[in-house]
Amino acid sequence: MKRTLFAILTLCLTTAAFAQPRPPQGPPPPQGPPPQGPQQGVPPQGPQAGRPGDMLLPPGALAEFLGLTDAQKTQIDALRTTLESTVRPLAEQDRANREAIEAALEAGDAAKAGQLLLASYNLHKQIKAAQDTFNAAFTALLTPEQKAKWTILQELRELQHPEE
Repeated sequence: MKRTLFAILTLCLTTAAFAQPRPPQGPPPPQGPPPQGPQQGVPPQGPQAGRPGDMLLPPGALAEFLGLTDAQKTQIDALRTTLESTVRPLAEQDRANREAIEAALEAGDAAKAGQLLLASYNLHKQIKAAQDTFNAAFTALLTPEQKAKWTILQELRELQHPEE
């Protein structure tokens, strides 16, 4: 049963990936305000910084695959907003720390580099805790059938990215 479901899901994901419209060719679109969301430097840990399934399904397909209701989508959007507002400043601080670590190492200040490395480690722990909180809240919103589908997606993701 699992093999059949795995094969069907793999086929669906492959089909969805190839069925995506091609990006328009020609000159790039005019520069507007920066895009919103985790692509602004939030490190993709866990399910893509709180966007469950984004690494496996095209945008919007997760809601369709899981069969999310409008109420669930609204609640999940609120969870994403909370996650992003929590993680973004931590990620920005971590980015600044990495630059400071490089500067400290170039200056030969190993003590300062060590302090910054420890601070960066603690920031990563805070980001992971925020993502774990999001994932728990996200999963709590799902019906048993949706949870079964979500579990399969997570297992597929683990197969693709076992180091995370």
